[in-house]
Amino acid sequence: MLEIIDLTQKLDKDEYTRQVDLYQTQIRLLGYHLYHQQRPCVIVFEGWDAAGKGGAINRLTERLDPRGYVVHPIAAPRGDDADKHYLWRFWRRLPDRG
Repeated sequence: MLEIIDLTQKLDKDEYTRQVDLYQTQIRLLGYHLYHQQRPCVIVFEGWDAAGKGGAINRLTERLDPRGYVVHPIAAPRGDDADKHYLWRFWRRLPDRG
């Protein structure tokens, strides 16, 4: 799958900033609507170590009200986690209604 990615595509800094601003506004509005509809939402980031997940999460949440979300970093399974289903570590952190 990675062999079909076009690595020549570029985005200049101004366009990148414009797009980040646009998507931060959209995610803030989405969060507002979900809150008023009392609907939970789960956003999952998965990727290799040092792939930029933390930075992407920071940019995503930069304009959100911190009272309205929780970030759960989940590392590789260890100890008792290794004996359970792979998704168990995620399931136990889901919101009560979600």
